[in-house]
Amino acid sequence: MPMQRSEKEIVHRSEIDAVIDRCLICHLALAADDAPYVIPVCFGYDGRHLYVHTAPEGRKIDLIRRNPQVAFAMETDLRLLEAPTPCKWSFAFESVAGQGRIEELDDPIEKAAALHHIVRHYARERHMPLVSPGPGLRIWRIHIEAISGKRSQPLRNPKSGSDRSA
Repeated sequence: MPMQRSEKEIVHRSEIDAVIDRCLICHLALAADDAPYVIPVCFGYDGRHLYVHTAPEGRKIDLIRRNPQVAFAMETDLRLLEAPTPCKWSFAFESVAGQGRIEELDDPIEKAAALHHIVRHYARERHMPLVSPGPGLRIWRIHIEAISGKRSQPLRNPKSGSDRSA
């Protein structure tokens, strides 16, 4: 489905990847019978898949067992742009949204590689030793089936007063 405001669409995958790299939290959406369930999670990314970890049991696991189709969204560089009236306020941001299929990783080598992607995402350029998943840690891979990016950077109105970070 085309984006309604096409001038805000990020079309190049390399730019979408750069936005993902700057995001700190991924909002993971699961199907809870006839209601959505959204939870913020830490994540890793390898350019094709997202990786998340969970505890051994819990609501996320119950929902994944019932339906492995997921959606996700993340945003970065979020700023509230105030104007003289709240109805004229806006936001500057970059975001990514998508959907895919989640599967648990059982192979110890795949689990270690996925955990490395998660750690590397937050460690950035700092050298971190390889970490092995603990016995109770479950690691999941999301096969991205659809992804899109959006950028909204309206010009600041000098008469509006401020643009404060949200």
